[in-house]
Amino acid sequence: MKPEDFYGSELLRLNAVQQLLLHIEDYQRLLEEKEGRKVIQYCHARIKTPESMLDKLERKRLPQLSYNCSDRKGSRMRCNRRNSDSDNCT
Repeated sequence: MKPEDFYGSELLRLNAVQQLLLHIEDYQRLLEEKEGRKVIQYCHARIKTPESMLDKLERKRLPQLSYNCSDRKGSRMRCNRRNSDSDNCT
């Protein structure tokens, strides 16, 4: 099953998260070139495959087309922080 068939119009919103992280990664590259420091350690986004989502819905005994599952999409970003004592990132 294709993600478009399973998620329908919801897929546009799910893809928006991935697009946002791509823009953040681009911004990170610009900052790194300009300032020589890495502000964002990593960015990652994913959309759960239809098969994996169906498995989860079955395990939780939810209707097949239930969108109550909170992990159909996921994103994670880890940022470095500046030490207050110096210009070094930790």
